[in-house]
Amino acid sequence: MKLGLKVKNNIKLKMSDNLIGIMFSTMVVSLFIINIAAGLQEMTGVPQPMVSMACMILIFITLLPCIYLVFKRFNARVAIFWISTALVWGGQSIIFPGNEFFNEQTLPTFLLTIFPVAACFFCMREYAELYRMLVKASYIVIIIFVILFVFFGDSLFKDTYSMGLTNSLIIPLNTLSYKMVYQDKRRQRIIDAALIALSLVGIVLRGSRGGIISVICCFIFFLYKKGRTNFISRMCIVAFCMVVLLPFYGMIIQGIIELIDEVEITSSRTLWILANDPFHDSGRIDMWKQVWSSFAEHPFYIRGVNSDYFVIGTYSHTYILELLHSFGLIFGGIILAALFVVMLRGFKRKVTDERDAILVVCMFSFFPQCFFSGSIWVSTYFWIWLAILTSYRNGKVNM
Repeated sequence: MKLGLKVKNNIKLKMSDNLIGIMFSTMVVSLFIINIAAGLQEMTGVPQPMVSMACMILIFITLLPCIYLVFKRFNARVAIFWISTALVWGGQSIIFPGNEFFNEQTLPTFLLTIFPVAACFFCMREYAELYRMLVKASYIVIIIFVILFVFFGDSLFKDTYSMGLTNSLIIPLNTLSYKMVYQDKRRQRIIDAALIALSLVGIVLRGSRGGIISVICCFIFFLYKKGRTNFISRMCIVAFCMVVLLPFYGMIIQGIIELIDEVEITSSRTLWILANDPFHDSGRIDMWKQVWSSFAEHPFYIRGVNSDYFVIGTYSHTYILELLHSFGLIFGGIILAALFVVMLRGFKRKVTDERDAILVVCMFSFFPQCFFSGSIWVSTYFWIWLAILTSYRNGKVNM
Protein backbone atom coordinates (compact mmCIF):
# COMPACT_ATOMS: atom_id res chain seq x y z
CA MET A 1 0.00 0.00 0.00
CA LYS A 2 2.77 2.39 1.01
CA LEU A 3 4.80 1.42 -2.05
CA GLY A 4 1.87 2.14 -4.34
CA LEU A 5 1.31 5.52 -2.69
CA LYS A 6 5.00 6.35 -3.07
CA VAL A 7 4.96 5.47 -6.78
CA LYS A 8 1.82 7.57 -7.25
CA ASN A 9 3.44 10.56 -5.52
CA ASN A 10 6.58 10.18 -7.65
CA ILE A 11 4.46 10.21 -10.80
CA LYS A 12 2.69 13.38 -9.64
CA LEU A 13 6.08 14.92 -8.79
CA LYS A 14 7.48 14.21 -12.25
CA MET A 15 4.33 15.49 -13.96
CA SER A 16 4.53 18.71 -11.94
CA ASP A 17 8.20 19.24 -12.74
CA ASN A 18 7.47 18.47 -16.39
CA LEU A 19 5.35 21.63 -16.49
CA ILE A 20 8.43 23.70 -15.69
CA GLY A 21 10.36 21.79 -18.34
CA ILE A 22 7.70 22.62 -20.95
CA MET A 23 7.74 26.28 -19.91
CA PHE A 24 11.55 26.54 -20.02
CA SER A 25 11.85 24.78 -23.39
CA THR A 26 9.10 26.99 -24.82
CA MET A 27 10.92 30.06 -23.54
CA VAL A 28 14.22 28.98 -25.15
CA VAL A 29 12.58 28.43 -28.56
CA SER A 30 10.38 31.54 -28.33
CA LEU A 31 13.27 33.88 -27.48
CA PHE A 32 15.06 32.66 -30.59
CA ILE A 33 11.98 33.25 -32.76
CA ILE A 34 11.55 36.74 -31.30
CA ASN A 35 15.10 37.60 -32.30
CA ILE A 36 14.57 36.55 -35.92
CA ALA A 37 11.11 38.12 -36.14
CA ALA A 38 12.39 41.12 -38.12
CA GLY A 39 13.82 38.83 -40.80
CA LEU A 40 10.65 36.76 -40.85
CA GLN A 41 8.67 39.91 -41.53
CA GLU A 42 10.84 40.66 -44.57
CA MET A 43 10.47 37.12 -45.90
CA THR A 44 6.86 36.28 -45.06
CA GLY A 45 5.18 39.63 -44.50
CA VAL A 46 4.06 38.63 -40.99
CA PRO A 47 4.48 41.75 -38.81
CA GLN A 48 7.32 41.53 -36.30
CA PRO A 49 5.17 42.71 -33.34
CA MET A 50 2.65 39.97 -34.09
CA VAL A 51 5.34 37.25 -34.00
CA SER A 52 6.83 38.63 -30.79
CA MET A 53 3.43 38.95 -29.14
CA ALA A 54 2.48 35.40 -30.11
CA CYS A 55 5.70 34.08 -28.57
CA MET A 56 5.17 36.05 -25.35
CA ILE A 57 1.58 34.77 -25.08
CA LEU A 58 2.82 31.20 -25.58
CA ILE A 59 5.38 31.63 -22.79
CA PHE A 60 2.69 33.10 -20.53
CA ILE A 61 0.32 30.19 -21.22
CA THR A 62 3.00 27.62 -20.33
CA LEU A 63 3.98 29.67 -17.27
CA LEU A 64 0.49 29.75 -15.71
CA PRO A 65 0.41 26.08 -14.58
CA CYS A 66 3.91 26.53 -13.17
CA ILE A 67 2.75 29.45 -11.03
CA TYR A 68 0.06 27.15 -9.61
CA LEU A 69 2.84 24.65 -8.84
CA VAL A 70 4.79 27.34 -6.97
CA PHE A 71 1.81 28.05 -4.72
CA LYS A 72 1.25 24.32 -4.23
CA ARG A 73 4.83 23.87 -3.03
CA PHE A 74 4.84 27.06 -1.00
CA ASN A 75 6.91 26.76 2.20
CA ALA A 76 9.14 28.85 4.47
CA ARG A 77 12.02 29.04 1.99
CA VAL A 78 9.75 30.10 -0.86
CA ALA A 79 8.17 32.69 1.45
CA ILE A 80 11.62 34.10 2.32
CA PHE A 81 12.47 34.30 -1.36
CA TRP A 82 9.25 36.19 -2.15
CA ILE A 83 9.45 38.53 0.85
CA SER A 84 13.12 39.41 0.30
CA THR A 85 12.41 40.16 -3.35
CA ALA A 86 9.44 42.37 -2.43
CA LEU A 87 11.50 44.23 0.20
CA VAL A 88 14.42 44.89 -2.15
CA TRP A 89 12.40 45.95 -5.17
CA GLY A 90 9.70 47.73 -3.15
CA GLY A 91 12.34 49.54 -1.11
CA GLN A 92 14.05 50.65 -4.29
CA SER A 93 10.82 52.22 -5.61
CA ILE A 94 10.12 53.97 -2.29
CA ILE A 95 13.64 55.27 -1.58
CA PHE A 96 14.43 56.24 -5.18
CA PRO A 97 11.05 57.21 -6.68
CA GLY A 98 12.67 59.41 -9.33
CA ASN A 99 14.57 56.58 -10.97
CA GLU A 100 12.46 56.27 -14.13
CA PHE A 101 14.91 53.81 -15.69
CA PHE A 102 14.15 51.33 -12.91
CA ASN A 103 10.43 52.01 -12.56
CA GLU A 104 9.65 51.97 -16.29
CA GLN A 105 12.05 49.32 -17.60
CA THR A 106 13.81 47.08 -15.10
CA LEU A 107 11.00 46.60 -12.55
CA PRO A 108 8.28 45.54 -15.07
CA THR A 109 10.73 43.23 -16.85
CA PHE A 110 11.79 41.58 -13.61
CA LEU A 111 8.34 41.20 -12.07
CA LEU A 112 6.53 40.01 -15.21
CA THR A 113 9.13 37.63 -16.64
CA ILE A 114 12.26 36.97 -14.59
CA PHE A 115 10.74 36.62 -11.11
CA PRO A 116 7.99 34.10 -12.04
CA VAL A 117 10.45 31.93 -13.99
CA ALA A 118 13.06 32.03 -11.20
CA ALA A 119 10.34 31.22 -8.63
CA CYS A 120 9.46 28.09 -10.62
CA PHE A 121 13.06 26.88 -10.64
CA PHE A 122 13.30 27.56 -6.93
CA CYS A 123 10.62 24.86 -6.50
CA MET A 124 12.09 22.29 -8.90
CA ARG A 125 12.77 18.79 -7.57
CA GLU A 126 13.50 16.58 -10.59
CA TYR A 127 15.63 17.79 -13.50
CA ALA A 128 15.98 14.72 -15.71
CA GLU A 129 12.88 15.34 -17.82
CA LEU A 130 13.56 19.08 -17.96
CA TYR A 131 17.01 18.30 -19.37
CA ARG A 132 15.55 15.99 -22.04
CA MET A 133 13.08 18.70 -23.06
CA LEU A 134 15.88 21.27 -23.14
CA VAL A 135 17.94 19.03 -25.45
CA LYS A 136 15.00 18.78 -27.86
CA ALA A 137 14.43 22.55 -27.73
CA SER A 138 18.16 23.12 -28.32
CA TYR A 139 18.15 20.93 -31.41
CA ILE A 140 15.07 22.76 -32.74
CA VAL A 141 16.72 26.16 -32.28
CA ILE A 142 20.15 25.20 -33.63
CA ILE A 143 18.90 23.23 -36.64
CA ILE A 144 16.45 25.99 -37.61
CA PHE A 145 19.17 28.61 -37.20
CA VAL A 146 21.67 26.68 -39.33
CA ILE A 147 19.14 25.97 -42.10
CA LEU A 148 17.86 29.55 -42.20
CA PHE A 149 21.35 30.98 -42.15
CA VAL A 150 22.67 28.70 -44.89
CA PHE A 151 19.72 29.15 -47.26
CA PHE A 152 18.35 32.59 -46.36
CA GLY A 153 21.42 34.32 -44.91
CA ASP A 154 21.17 37.97 -45.91
CA SER A 155 17.43 38.04 -46.54
CA LEU A 156 16.61 36.81 -43.02
CA PHE A 157 19.51 38.20 -40.98
CA LYS A 158 19.77 41.75 -42.30
CA ASP A 159 21.08 43.06 -38.98
CA THR A 160 24.83 42.42 -39.13
CA TYR A 161 25.15 42.71 -35.35
CA SER A 162 22.51 41.24 -33.08
CA MET A 163 23.31 40.69 -29.42
CA GLY A 164 19.79 39.36 -28.83
CA LEU A 165 20.23 36.65 -31.46
CA THR A 166 23.54 35.65 -29.90
CA ASN A 167 22.08 35.45 -26.40
CA SER A 168 19.17 33.32 -27.62
CA LEU A 169 21.65 30.74 -28.95
CA ILE A 170 23.90 30.44 -25.88
CA ILE A 171 21.66 28.09 -23.85
CA PRO A 172 21.06 25.69 -26.80
CA LEU A 173 24.78 25.64 -27.69
CA ASN A 174 25.85 25.08 -24.07
CA THR A 175 23.30 22.28 -23.76
CA LEU A 176 24.63 20.53 -26.87
CA SER A 177 28.18 21.01 -25.55
CA TYR A 178 27.28 19.08 -22.41
CA LYS A 179 25.51 16.37 -24.41
CA MET A 180 28.44 16.04 -26.80
CA VAL A 181 31.08 15.75 -24.06
CA TYR A 182 29.17 13.54 -21.60
CA GLN A 183 26.57 11.50 -23.47
CA ASP A 184 27.17 11.27 -27.20
CA LYS A 185 28.52 8.30 -29.08
CA ARG A 186 31.14 9.01 -31.73
CA ARG A 187 28.76 9.47 -34.70
CA GLN A 188 26.36 11.71 -32.76
CA ARG A 189 29.31 13.66 -31.38
CA ILE A 190 30.39 14.52 -34.93
CA ILE A 191 26.88 15.72 -35.79
CA ASP A 192 26.64 17.88 -32.65
CA ALA A 193 30.12 19.28 -33.22
CA ALA A 194 29.15 20.25 -36.78
CA LEU A 195 25.95 21.96 -35.56
CA ILE A 196 27.87 23.87 -32.89
CA ALA A 197 30.60 24.90 -35.35
CA LEU A 198 28.10 26.12 -37.97
CA SER A 199 26.19 28.04 -35.30
CA LEU A 200 29.40 29.73 -34.13
CA VAL A 201 30.14 30.73 -37.72
CA GLY A 202 26.66 32.24 -37.89
CA ILE A 203 27.27 34.13 -34.64
CA VAL A 204 30.57 35.48 -35.99
CA LEU A 205 28.74 36.77 -39.06
CA ARG A 206 25.63 38.11 -37.33
CA GLY A 207 26.22 38.11 -33.58
CA SER A 208 28.54 39.36 -30.85
CA ARG A 209 31.89 38.18 -29.51
CA GLY A 210 30.63 37.75 -25.94
CA GLY A 211 28.37 34.84 -26.82
CA ILE A 212 31.20 33.03 -28.59
CA ILE A 213 33.42 33.40 -25.53
CA SER A 214 30.72 32.03 -23.22
CA VAL A 215 30.06 28.98 -25.41
CA ILE A 216 33.76 28.17 -25.76
CA CYS A 217 34.35 28.58 -22.01
CA CYS A 218 31.40 26.29 -21.26
CA PHE A 219 32.73 23.64 -23.65
CA ILE A 220 36.22 23.78 -22.09
CA PHE A 221 34.68 23.57 -18.60
CA PHE A 222 32.77 20.40 -19.52
CA LEU A 223 35.94 18.90 -21.02
CA TYR A 224 37.81 19.63 -17.81
CA LYS A 225 35.09 18.16 -15.59
CA LYS A 226 34.79 15.08 -17.79
CA GLY A 227 38.34 14.03 -16.93
CA ARG A 228 41.62 15.85 -16.35
CA THR A 229 43.71 13.47 -18.45
CA ASN A 230 41.28 13.77 -21.33
CA PHE A 231 41.13 17.55 -20.80
CA ILE A 232 44.90 18.00 -20.82
CA SER A 233 45.37 15.95 -23.99
CA ARG A 234 42.62 17.84 -25.82
CA MET A 235 43.88 21.21 -24.63
CA CYS A 236 47.36 20.29 -25.90
CA ILE A 237 45.83 19.73 -29.33
CA VAL A 238 43.98 23.07 -29.11
CA ALA A 239 47.18 24.85 -27.99
CA PHE A 240 49.15 23.27 -30.85
CA CYS A 241 46.55 24.38 -33.38
CA MET A 242 46.59 27.91 -31.95
CA VAL A 243 50.38 28.10 -32.15
CA VAL A 244 50.30 26.87 -35.74
CA LEU A 245 47.38 29.06 -36.86
CA LEU A 246 48.09 32.24 -34.87
CA PRO A 247 50.75 33.58 -37.27
CA PHE A 248 48.19 33.22 -40.06
CA TYR A 249 45.33 34.83 -38.10
CA GLY A 250 45.09 37.93 -40.29
CA MET A 251 45.33 35.88 -43.48
CA ILE A 252 42.56 33.52 -42.30
CA ILE A 253 40.18 36.34 -41.34
CA GLN A 254 40.86 38.17 -44.60
CA GLY A 255 40.23 34.97 -46.53
CA ILE A 256 36.88 34.55 -44.76
CA ILE A 257 35.95 38.14 -45.64
CA GLU A 258 36.83 37.58 -49.30
CA LEU A 259 34.83 34.35 -49.35
CA ILE A 260 31.84 36.18 -47.88
CA ASP A 261 32.15 38.87 -50.55
CA GLU A 262 32.21 36.22 -53.27
CA VAL A 263 29.01 34.56 -52.07
CA GLU A 264 27.46 38.02 -51.64
CA ILE A 265 26.85 37.84 -47.89
CA THR A 266 26.97 41.18 -46.10
CA SER A 267 30.04 41.32 -43.89
CA SER A 268 29.42 41.64 -40.15
CA ARG A 269 30.53 44.09 -37.49
CA THR A 270 32.03 41.27 -35.42
CA LEU A 271 34.05 39.96 -38.37
CA TRP A 272 35.30 43.49 -39.11
CA ILE A 273 36.41 43.85 -35.48
CA LEU A 274 38.20 40.48 -35.56
CA ALA A 275 39.99 41.53 -38.74
CA ASN A 276 41.03 45.02 -37.64
CA ASP A 277 41.02 45.17 -33.83
CA PRO A 278 40.21 41.91 -31.97
CA PHE A 279 40.34 43.70 -28.59
CA HIS A 280 38.09 46.59 -29.61
CA ASP A 281 36.17 47.69 -26.50
CA SER A 282 33.17 49.25 -28.31
CA GLY A 283 33.37 52.28 -26.02
CA ARG A 284 33.22 50.23 -22.81
CA ILE A 285 36.41 51.64 -21.28
CA ASP A 286 35.08 55.20 -21.54
CA MET A 287 31.80 54.11 -19.89
CA TRP A 288 33.66 52.26 -17.13
CA LYS A 289 35.79 55.33 -16.43
CA GLN A 290 32.70 57.53 -16.07
CA VAL A 291 30.89 55.08 -13.77
CA TRP A 292 34.03 54.51 -11.72
CA SER A 293 34.59 58.25 -11.32
CA SER A 294 31.00 58.66 -10.13
CA PHE A 295 31.43 55.78 -7.68
CA ALA A 296 34.82 57.02 -6.43
CA GLU A 297 33.41 60.44 -5.52
CA HIS A 298 31.19 58.85 -2.84
CA PRO A 299 32.18 55.17 -2.59
CA PHE A 300 29.90 54.40 0.37
CA TYR A 301 26.73 55.92 -1.13
CA ILE A 302 23.80 53.65 -1.92
CA ARG A 303 22.42 55.03 -5.18
CA GLY A 304 19.98 52.24 -6.05
CA VAL A 305 19.49 49.90 -8.99
CA ASN A 306 20.08 51.45 -12.44
CA SER A 307 21.87 54.46 -10.92
CA ASP A 308 24.53 54.06 -13.61
CA TYR A 309 21.90 55.16 -16.17
CA PHE A 310 22.10 58.68 -14.74
CA VAL A 311 25.85 58.71 -15.47
CA ILE A 312 26.15 57.12 -18.93
CA GLY A 313 22.52 56.70 -20.09
CA THR A 314 22.72 52.89 -20.11
CA TYR A 315 23.91 49.99 -17.97
CA SER A 316 27.57 49.68 -16.96
CA HIS A 317 28.34 46.64 -19.14
CA THR A 318 29.95 44.91 -16.15
CA TYR A 319 28.34 43.39 -13.06
CA ILE A 320 31.18 44.63 -10.86
CA LEU A 321 30.68 48.35 -11.45
CA GLU A 322 26.92 47.90 -11.65
CA LEU A 323 26.75 46.47 -8.12
CA LEU A 324 29.33 48.83 -6.62
CA HIS A 325 27.66 51.92 -8.07
CA SER A 326 24.20 50.71 -7.03
CA PHE A 327 24.92 49.63 -3.44
CA GLY A 328 28.20 51.28 -2.49
CA LEU A 329 31.49 49.77 -1.39
CA ILE A 330 30.19 47.97 1.71
CA PHE A 331 26.95 46.35 0.53
CA GLY A 332 28.06 46.10 -3.11
CA GLY A 333 31.35 44.56 -1.97
CA ILE A 334 29.51 42.01 0.17
CA ILE A 335 27.25 41.02 -2.75
CA LEU A 336 30.25 40.72 -5.11
CA ALA A 337 32.17 38.63 -2.58
CA ALA A 338 29.15 36.34 -2.11
CA LEU A 339 28.76 35.92 -5.88
CA PHE A 340 32.48 35.20 -6.22
CA VAL A 341 32.32 32.49 -3.55
CA VAL A 342 29.18 30.97 -5.08
CA MET A 343 30.72 30.92 -8.57
CA LEU A 344 33.93 29.41 -7.20
CA ARG A 345 31.93 26.65 -5.55
CA GLY A 346 30.11 26.17 -8.85
CA PHE A 347 33.42 25.68 -10.65
CA LYS A 348 34.51 23.12 -8.07
CA ARG A 349 31.21 21.21 -8.13
CA LYS A 350 31.28 17.93 -10.02
CA VAL A 351 28.88 17.54 -12.95
CA THR A 352 27.17 14.31 -11.93
CA ASP A 353 23.59 14.62 -13.20
CA GLU A 354 21.16 16.69 -15.26
CA ARG A 355 20.64 19.19 -12.45
CA ASP A 356 24.37 19.98 -12.36
CA ALA A 357 24.42 20.20 -16.14
CA ILE A 358 21.57 22.75 -16.26
CA LEU A 359 23.26 24.72 -13.49
CA VAL A 360 26.47 24.97 -15.53
CA VAL A 361 24.60 25.66 -18.78
CA CYS A 362 22.83 28.61 -17.13
CA MET A 363 26.01 29.84 -15.43
CA PHE A 364 27.86 30.08 -18.71
CA SER A 365 24.97 31.98 -20.28
CA PHE A 366 26.05 35.07 -18.31
CA PHE A 367 29.66 34.18 -17.38
CA PRO A 368 32.23 35.41 -18.39
CA GLN A 369 30.08 37.96 -20.25
CA CYS A 370 29.10 39.50 -16.91
CA PHE A 371 32.55 41.11 -16.70
CA PHE A 372 32.18 43.08 -19.92
CA SER A 373 28.52 43.00 -21.00
CA GLY A 374 24.96 42.61 -19.80
CA SER A 375 23.04 43.75 -16.75
CA ILE A 376 22.50 41.56 -13.71
CA TRP A 377 18.99 42.90 -13.18
CA VAL A 378 17.49 41.68 -16.47
CA SER A 379 19.57 38.54 -17.00
CA THR A 380 16.94 35.78 -16.85
CA TYR A 381 19.44 32.93 -16.81
CA PHE A 382 21.44 34.53 -13.99
CA TRP A 383 18.36 34.47 -11.77
CA ILE A 384 17.49 30.92 -12.86
CA TRP A 385 21.05 29.87 -11.96
CA LEU A 386 20.76 31.61 -8.58
CA ALA A 387 17.36 29.96 -7.93
CA ILE A 388 18.70 26.46 -8.69
CA LEU A 389 21.83 27.08 -6.65
CA THR A 390 20.00 28.36 -3.57
CA SER A 391 17.73 25.32 -3.64
CA TYR A 392 20.77 23.13 -2.85
CA ARG A 393 21.77 21.81 0.54
CA ASN A 394 24.39 19.09 0.82
CA GLY A 395 23.80 18.15 -2.78
CA LYS A 396 20.02 17.90 -2.39
CA VAL A 397 17.22 20.21 -3.37
CA ASN A 398 15.93 22.25 -0.46
CA MET A 399 12.27 21.29 -0.59
